[in-house]
Amino acid sequence: MKLSDYVREYRLKKGWSQKRMSEFLDISRVSMSFVENDRAVGMPIKHKIAEKLGMEYEEIHAMEKNSIIKPRKKADLDTEIERLQKLKEKHENS
Repeated sequence: MKLSDYVREYRLKKGWSQKRMSEFLDISRVSMSFVENDRAVGMPIKHKIAEKLGMEYEEIHAMEKNSIIKPRKKADLDTEIERLQKLKEKHENS
């Protein structure tokens, strides 16, 4: 799954607008649109996305290269979010 699709699914699952998601990620509304439309964004934005979604930067990089498989079904998104939150907690505690 591409980063753009993952971020969009996360946002829709929360019931948020792009504006609300951009506030959560602490990025501009324009940058949020770029992310969801699979346009180029800089590393600082990717790092913010990784931090806020509880992901490792390497996961985001791999998503962009399609080198890892992410859930494709919305039902699997909950499981993936839980996995990423646990990964974040593990990272914070180490």
